[in-house]
Amino acid sequence: MLETQGDLQMLSNPRVTATNNQKAVIKVGQDEYYPSVTETEEQLKVITLDDQRFELPLAQSNIRESDTVIRAQSGEIVVIGGLMQTTTEDEESKTPILGDVPILGNLFKSISKRQEKKELVILIKPTVVMPDAWKKQQAHSRALLNTWYEN
Repeated sequence: MLETQGDLQMLSNPRVTATNNQKAVIKVGQDEYYPSVTETEEQLKVITLDDQRFELPLAQSNIRESDTVIRAQSGEIVVIGGLMQTTTEDEESKTPILGDVPILGNLFKSISKRQEKKELVILIKPTVVMPDAWKKQQAHSRALLNTWYEN
């Protein structure tokens, strides 16, 4: 269904367990802490105190979250969407050597903008487990094993 709207890629198939009326959290993103991770994207934070300027290197974290409360019956499919992201990148192409000449080099360059849009859509199909579900599953498995071994 979603592939008709554009390119689709399934990222994962997680399982979430929550007890009745309790909060369940699915988090998609990347956490990086400075200096405990060696590969970070650095961001400079400028702080001015008493006319003194301090530049602090900090790690940048990029997370998209959704905080949603749903009510669903067992087996219903819930769609959570709206986690959209648009990124724009400048791509420069130039003629070698001539594109590096000051001022005249601009005649031998072209800059194009590339825009990419992403939307994260989460599909949830809850299965409500009732108190006697374990006993029913055991009985079903026992009956299935009996039919296999009786023949």
